[in-house]
Amino acid sequence: MKQAYPDMQIDFRVSDKSADMIGDNIDCVIRGDSAADLSMVARLLGTTSWTICATPGYLTALRLSPPLNYLSLRGRGKVTLI
Repeated sequence: MKQAYPDMQIDFRVSDKSADMIGDNIDCVIRGDSAADLSMVARLLGTTSWTICATPGYLTALRLSPPLNYLSLRGRGKVTLI
């Protein structure tokens, strides 16, 4: 792509915080939720589903059992989204 568009620079960031597109000089974002700023143009790219996975040791330590949902993990320490 660099050869086809030598003047284009792509800076890829992943964050769980909303971006200040103007303040951070960002031209385009891909979000996992609806557009918070109605002044921005938004188009649906597609849909996805989420799966919650945990090791048996984690579930035993927290005295949880499947099926899990995100509410059952609230306040349970560090949870990593991949």
